[in-house]
Amino acid sequence: MRTGIVVALLAVIALVFFNPSMDDFALFAATHAENMILEEAGDTMLGRALSGAGGNLAGEYVKRITERDNYLIFSTYTIDFDGSDSDEEDWEFLGIAGRFVELERPQSMRDSAGD
Repeated sequence: MRTGIVVALLAVIALVFFNPSMDDFALFAATHAENMILEEAGDTMLGRALSGAGGNLAGEYVKRITERDNYLIFSTYTIDFDGSDSDEEDWEFLGIAGRFVELERPQSMRDSAGD
């Protein structure tokens, strides 16, 4: 019984310690944007240049339009592209244990991807 409690307590402490920050999310967003642009533009010299520039822009801009909700052991990140109260164009991610998981895509991206 005590071992289980100690293991659970250590797991919670580890999750708190590895809860991603906004800077971690900005780095993730830049890399994610770069990969998405490269996929669309193709792995050419122009595609790599565009993806690098787009990734840098996304990393700089994402902090301005993202809301982070910190729950100590994990965080949620909501990117509000249109600045409205509508959730249709929000992109939501879960940050836990140093990783990010997409929870919801903007409606416009779901429509264009055929989802």
